[in-house]
Amino acid sequence: MRAEAASSVHWPRLVLRGPYYSMGTPPPGRREQSSPETPSRAVEASGAGTAGLPALPTGWRFVGRPVIPGPQTDPKSLAGDKAVSHPGSGNTTPDYASQPVAPLMPNAQADSPAKSASLWIPLASDVSLGAFQTAERTTIVIDGRHAFDLAALRGLPLFADLDVAATDDTTTLTFSVPSGQCVDLVSRPGGWILKVRRQGAGRGPPDDADAAVDIDPVSRGTTILLPTPHAARVVTMADTRSGRRLLVGLVTGETRIGVGRRGIGFALRPSLVGVVLASDADQIAMRRVRDGFIIAAPDDPDFPLRVAGRPAPVATTGLFPGNIASLDDVPALREAARRAAAHAAFSPPGQRFNARIDAARAALALADTATARAIMQVALRDDPQGANRPDVALIRLVLQALDPRAGEDTITDDDETSPAFGPEATFWRGLIASRHASAGDGARQGVPASMIADGLPQSMHYPAPLRRQALQAAAEVLARAGHPLAPDVTDTILPPSETAFLQALSSLHAPHPDDQALARLAHDADPVIAAKAQELDIDRRRALGTLSADQAADRYDLLRPGARLASRELAVSEKELMALEAAGRWQAAADLLATLETSHLLSRENALKQRRQLMTAMIADPALMSGDARQSLGLISLLLPHLDLLVPETARTEGAMRIARRLATLGLRDKALSVLDSISADRSAEPEITLLQAALLLDSGHKEDARKALATVSGAVLAKPLGTERALLYARLALLDGDPRKAISSLAGVDTSDGWKILADASEQVQDWSGATRALDHVLSGALAGNGALTGAQQAAVVRLGADALRSGDHATIDRLKAQATGRITDPAMQPMFALLTRPESNATALPAAQR
Repeated sequence: MRAEAASSVHWPRLVLRGPYYSMGTPPPGRREQSSPETPSRAVEASGAGTAGLPALPTGWRFVGRPVIPGPQTDPKSLAGDKAVSHPGSGNTTPDYASQPVAPLMPNAQADSPAKSASLWIPLASDVSLGAFQTAERTTIVIDGRHAFDLAALRGLPLFADLDVAATDDTTTLTFSVPSGQCVDLVSRPGGWILKVRRQGAGRGPPDDADAAVDIDPVSRGTTILLPTPHAARVVTMADTRSGRRLLVGLVTGETRIGVGRRGIGFALRPSLVGVVLASDADQIAMRRVRDGFIIAAPDDPDFPLRVAGRPAPVATTGLFPGNIASLDDVPALREAARRAAAHAAFSPPGQRFNARIDAARAALALADTATARAIMQVALRDDPQGANRPDVALIRLVLQALDPRAGEDTITDDDETSPAFGPEATFWRGLIASRHASAGDGARQGVPASMIADGLPQSMHYPAPLRRQALQAAAEVLARAGHPLAPDVTDTILPPSETAFLQALSSLHAPHPDDQALARLAHDADPVIAAKAQELDIDRRRALGTLSADQAADRYDLLRPGARLASRELAVSEKELMALEAAGRWQAAADLLATLETSHLLSRENALKQRRQLMTAMIADPALMSGDARQSLGLISLLLPHLDLLVPETARTEGAMRIARRLATLGLRDKALSVLDSISADRSAEPEITLLQAALLLDSGHKEDARKALATVSGAVLAKPLGTERALLYARLALLDGDPRKAISSLAGVDTSDGWKILADASEQVQDWSGATRALDHVLSGALAGNGALTGAQQAAVVRLGADALRSGDHATIDRLKAQATGRITDPAMQPMFALLTRPESNATALPAAQR
């Protein structure tokens, strides 16, 4: 029975290739863990020869104990070609459990780790798979239920998040791909090589040549044929990012979709292996045929499918579920909007909400966002529960995308639980996200562009006024991100009069940007195009370093009126805010943020997020702690009213303590104590806060209050820095109490400049001149070691050290002081005393003179 179980389980091993990571057999003495579903097998290191073994891909070798083919050994089993049937899958999978597994390792000539890292996935030649990438995540779908041993991958950063999910008839591997890396899948006898390499780098051995064959779609009547001799089966799954239905065509060889295509209700996505069809319509299906895969609409055989050319309008979308007879007849759309508004006004109360939603939808068809928003406000005020309807949520999403000032009346732009879902909602969310990403780098802009591309087919079927506005905005986002669809949208969807700016925008991503075209557009007669071109000019100058942050902030500020006409006010304002922060103009940044919030360009949530970021930057500004008094107090006046907005609580505490320390340095100890009191209501036992409060109380002359505060801090649980601070405070208290010996005992083990100063004071009080000399010597060791000028306080300490050394009879210290400090005592009051202490005939009679 156990033998049968072992022979029916597919147990391949993922083996890492390349010097980046080197994985082989388990460590000596350690065996793989067994489970009820998988047999326990250990691979033992062996020096057995490899004669007679099947050929491996170049750059790979067997390790472990290989099985040498004999008279009764099937050579195919060594390459993983012995297959067994899996119930329910309809496919065959290799039986690795019946033979010892030979892990594969790279040879010593593998590429450098900076170029690539690979996995060997042993699979039988008739096991099909499909692979594709979404954003920065790679998905591999394998036919059949398989169990993979991931123990060799533990602790490896590149494949740390590799996840395996198995269903009854498929196994899915997913993992993240770092930015700037790409993935290759290469078929070899006995399995596949999965390689992660740097973009632009060669594929490298053993797969220098790209053997993958691109599948070119062919129209066949009302269907589309994807010709490939390796077609196996079709698997249905959901896109975890967009929610679209994915039909994955599994293949047994290196065939793929090289260039993505779009059609009505579907999109063919580029793939690594196999076919990936993203379907928006339930009637669209993909199935295997004799010569490949075929895409068809079996429920509607008269519905033609195309992947080239401009798709014809469809009757319905999620935003407009009813039939629209004339998408391009603007007078008819106006009449429909008038009738819808009149119908809503005279509808009975029970039907009024639906009538108002229809009226808002009709206004939206004309791109009349002001009217649509006003109707939606009235409708939701009377029936707030209606906001949970998917069609209502989608209308609100569109309003938020087209009218940034509607922020308080619409759903948030990152609401993952919104009733509005699917590619159409993803399109509008991409437009919303683009407003906040436009102030960032190209990587941030790429995410909204991908979201827009996913829902682009639906936007083509909107009524003409809305379609024009939506596609204008979408084309600009795609062009700014350098998305491959940008030229298609610009050239085939928008009229030629609107493409000049978008073409110049797309050219910025070319190796040699057309700066002249951008300069001409900056003076265009159209104020909208001129404002957008001027914004890009400031961006480029800022990126090239020819424009300072201060200058850029002023130019963005002058551009804001024109940006308002171009619907770029929020993006330009956010760029101005970033420039003001970089220039350290905190008051101007705070004023701009308040303006954005009161004008509703920023929602409350986004304004709060921006204010927290601004406060964090202000607290980190070195001018807060080391600037002049006016500059520091200006920063503090901006921070104090909003200190409670900082999160987490540790950030709020650290910010308050920095402010309190600076106020104490400026002599404003009472104000510093009030700042600490404002944050210690819930954290009164926080040692760091309490110790700072005790120090401020002691500096203010409140000795007993400081003593009470120190009594609440236990030294047993303090880290060394806080324990040192506590010891210093107790030593200061002992000196104030007139008990210098207690102060000296409190400083046992303390080795800081402040500690040595207090020790010198205490030693002098008990007339321990040797101890005082050692303490002052530690205080001045750094200053005397150099050749620079000494401050007034340091010069006084030098004379004090000389006097203590003279009292203790330490003439060696006096001689050293003479060598190190002669010529550096510039204070006229200190010069004669230093000369008296260090002259050769110094004796006890010099001390009274020095004291005088």
